Amino acid sequence: MFYSGLKQILILISLFCLLIPVYSQNNNIADSLLNKLNKTKVDTDKVNILNELSWLYNKSDFQKAYTFADSALKLSQKISFNSGIALSYTHKAYAQIRLGKPDDALININKSLAVYEILKDKVNIAKNLTTISQIYYGKQDYDKAVEYTEKSIEIRKQNNILKDTEINYMILGVIYTEQGKYTEALEMLFISVDNCEKNSNKNSLASNYNNIAIVYRKLNDSESAIEYYNKALDIYKNLNNIYGELKILNNLAVIYEKDKNLEKAKEYYSKALEYSKKVNFPKGIAMTLSNLAGINISEKKYNEANEKLDESINIYSTINDNYGVTNVNLLKGQIYFETGNYETALIYTEKAYNKAKKIGLLKHESEAALQLSKVYEKMLNFKKSLKYYHEFYKTNDSIFNIENSKITEEMKNRFEVENNKKELTIKNQKITLLENQKKINSVKNIAYISVIILIFIFILFTVIFYKNKIKRKNELIEKNKKINDIEKKALQIEIEAKEFKTKQLEHEIEYKNKELQTFAHYIIDKNDFIIKIQKNIKDIQKNLSVNSHKHLQSILIDINNKIQAVKENEEFLAHVDHINSNFYYKLKNTYPDISENEQRLASLLKIGLSSKEIASILHITSKSVDTNRYRLRKKLNLHQDVNLNIFFRNL
Repeated sequence: MFYSGLKQILILISLFCLLIPVYSQNNNIADSLLNKLNKTKVDTDKVNILNELSWLYNKSDFQKAYTFADSALKLSQKISFNSGIALSYTHKAYAQIRLGKPDDALININKSLAVYEILKDKVNIAKNLTTISQIYYGKQDYDKAVEYTEKSIEIRKQNNILKDTEINYMILGVIYTEQGKYTEALEMLFISVDNCEKNSNKNSLASNYNNIAIVYRKLNDSESAIEYYNKALDIYKNLNNIYGELKILNNLAVIYEKDKNLEKAKEYYSKALEYSKKVNFPKGIAMTLSNLAGINISEKKYNEANEKLDESINIYSTINDNYGVTNVNLLKGQIYFETGNYETALIYTEKAYNKAKKIGLLKHESEAALQLSKVYEKMLNFKKSLKYYHEFYKTNDSIFNIENSKITEEMKNRFEVENNKKELTIKNQKITLLENQKKINSVKNIAYISVIILIFIFILFTVIFYKNKIKRKNELIEKNKKINDIEKKALQIEIEAKEFKTKQLEHEIEYKNKELQTFAHYIIDKNDFIIKIQKNIKDIQKNLSVNSHKHLQSILIDINNKIQAVKENEEFLAHVDHINSNFYYKLKNTYPDISENEQRLASLLKIGLSSKEIASILHITSKSVDTNRYRLRKKLNLHQDVNLNIFFRNL
């Protein structure tokens, strides 16, 4: 239980030592950058400084790193600074992974990748693919991790990008380690070491040494493992990389705990806890507290263990880490079981069991089921004890093998006992052979028949046992099949929901375009009506007296002023700009030279207005609109036969 929890924290620590280069944790650097940020007037420079701050804090304060990256992103979007947008998304992803939010990080790194693809930045495309593979590795989705690693390697080969190739080979080495392919793992890791030395990448070199040590540890070569851990630790100390040192401390603690050297294990876990707090790594703090509590339980120091577990579960609950919460509840259940408080043990173990069953943590479900079986046995509730033992049995094939060997051994012992009894009977019969030969022969026959019957019973029990085993396995296969069918249906429903939402958005856009058309026609009709009245008044003016003529002239001036009023037009155009903000962004990315007036003309054409209608709204002549249309068509390099209205609607 302890090692499975620690394994996740080591995966995350290894991941981040690859993602981010070492930066000195120097407050003077941060202060200098903040002063520079306050003084600069250029927005692109501000974006770059905010990203530098995010990068700096990704080694010490992950929440600050996220905040600076988010500020950089908002400013980049405001000024349409694409390279700043891409880098900001990347930094947000780095901070989110460290904050224990890999799914959110995956969304942001994919957004960054999309922008880099628009910019055709192959170097950063390769980097982001590597980062995505590392996130999937942290989620233990090895197939996806390999897929994105191979994509990154292919892009690097096609574009002769040598930098960071060591990280790709390192990921492959770590995955092979997880799959138990230790020879292949060492081969990949030593290739990565060579690339680290060529690229002078000390940080990744240290990570490689750590991963090589892990392979040797799995091969039970503790001496080689410690040698490479120390190599990694020396590099991290020289780089002042606290996060890297934290990783090595945890790994050394694992070795000592495995070797039952609990004092040494506690020493290194305690140092790791201190470093986790120093770099503000919530998951690391919670996990290390759990591991220390596990050692306390082994030492029967239950009060100390409980205090650590209470602190740990509060952190896990805050960061919504169901795996950690389940693990802590199991440990608390174990404490109360060992101290004889079975009611409380039942509460915590049931929490762990229900949570594990709900989110699919099979190992925890198995451990919790076994622990529940033991608790109910102590409470003399043998029915429930048997029920949970069966649940444990179903989720753990190894238990089946243990039980199978126990039953076989038990039947073998019974057979041997019975056989010995019959052999003793035979010996006794031989003593009285001379007295009653017939009786001896009869006893022999009975003994042989009994042996045959016992063998037959043994075989029958064995056949029934294996038949039940096959039946249970078939039931499990059928159950998994049903679960897969349900998951497929759920996925189909999700796809249909997304399609419905897309159609709904399309209808909404169509409705807003119709609103714009209606608004535009209202303005045009109003202007036409006023112009018509103006013309009629001018006709009447010719036949009136001087005073009346002056009065009508005043009315004409008011009408003319009304025609020139731009409030409604401004409202209409502002509404057009608001609805078409995404359209403007795509148009600007596709045709960088397009002006704001040309963007507005394109949006009016997109909603289907004619040149005359556009002229009325913009208070220019139809000829001017036609000229602007011609220039826009030429700038977009469109043939005369292309209908501009349809072209912009389809863009």
